[in-house]
Amino acid sequence: MTGCDECERMAVREETVDGREATTGSETDDEGTAGVVERRIDQLIDERADAIDTRVDDLERELNELDDFARVSLSERRVQKNEQALSELSNSMTDFAERTFAKTNALERQLEKQTVVLATVLDALEDADVEVDLSDVERYREENLVTDMTAEERLDEALDRLS
Repeated sequence: MTGCDECERMAVREETVDGREATTGSETDDEGTAGVVERRIDQLIDERADAIDTRVDDLERELNELDDFARVSLSERRVQKNEQALSELSNSMTDFAERTFAKTNALERQLEKQTVVLATVLDALEDADVEVDLSDVERYREENLVTDMTAEERLDEALDRLS
């Protein structure tokens, strides 16, 4: 708008009818155009704000999905880590049990050999009419009666003592 156009608008506004400001047709057109432009601007702003709101909602949804995925992924990794640790513990316990079983079997074989050797020696001494004092062995057996006997044998022994 040029300076002259502005002057014309001011002059038109100054015209009064019965003490009131009167408007001419050109001023009404300007106001109508301004109203249409303002409404169009408001409409464009609303459309863009709606588009931005929609995009923000989409991004929030995507963020929630990623957060859920990260949580699930983290949980899955923890479960896998725990399963691996449990598997390693299980393998370790199995190895320990196998080693212990092998050592127990070796000790039992040694004990059987020593029992056979001792029985053979005692038989040989008896055949040679050599007296062997086994009182220490008997005393040891009595002291360790609880560990050598089964629960049923201990009950029978207790019943025999009471009778």
